[in-house]
Amino acid sequence: MAFTRIVPLTKEAETITRILAHEIQQVVREAVTICWDAPPADIITVIEECRVVVADPIARELNSHPEVLVLIFTSDEDKRPRVQDLVDRIASRFPVGLKAEIWVTIFDGWGLNFDL
Repeated sequence: MAFTRIVPLTKEAETITRILAHEIQQVVREAVTICWDAPPADIITVIEECRVVVADPIARELNSHPEVLVLIFTSDEDKRPRVQDLVDRIASRFPVGLKAEIWVTIFDGWGLNFDL
């Protein structure tokens, strides 16, 4: 299972992210499918709204502050060797006009899906 959060860090980036939402989700979903051999039912991609109250002024001044974070989480340890392929594929296809960073987290965990 891959859970992906697209997190805009400025209101301007949120506006662009909303406009490009379908394209961004498609890029991420396709990359996870191809690089991690994940079936469609094992990929969740959500786009969030900007919740930053005050951005780091020094990072913004130095132009090291991303506008969007692409956060990908999985507990599938076997995906680790293919993380760089995943990141490279997303980066090469990510829509232009947004400065993004991609962070992949492989965590120890266990989950249970159920319907009440």
